[in-house]
Amino acid sequence: MYLAVILAVSATVMSIDRALEHHVRSALLRRTYAEILRDHARDPWLVAALVTEESRWQATASGDGEQAIGLGQIHARHYPACRSGDATACALFQASLLDGATNLIHTARLLDAQARYCRRATGRAPTRAGILYSYGGYNRPKENRVCNRRRVKGRWR
Repeated sequence: MYLAVILAVSATVMSIDRALEHHVRSALLRRTYAEILRDHARDPWLVAALVTEESRWQATASGDGEQAIGLGQIHARHYPACRSGDATACALFQASLLDGATNLIHTARLLDAQARYCRRATGRAPTRAGILYSYGGYNRPKENRVCNRRRVKGRWR
């Protein structure tokens, strides 16, 4: 519900730059983040809402037992640098995720990838709720639940 309110109010009332004023104190960081959102995100408001909810725009935020890193609370274990077994490469990648700009780019790319997955998996246009459902790791294909949709009698609902 909180994300829906942020999306609805922000998208109708103000620009991304203006919305970030409430969360990011540094003018330079605000400009950098706004530029990244405009250039790298298909849905900048979805990325902004996710980051607001997950980290409150604190670049060094960590959660989930220190596994979720940065603005978008990205799990590094899903990236090749950490899956390869090379501890040094994984540590370097995790450190890079603590940079707000780098993390924001990865978050935007991940949300775009989730949107593509949702379209491919269900054959329907993805909803914001479905993209967030998938981003959060809630998909259960074996139970016919993907992207906040349920497969009933051969159709996604």
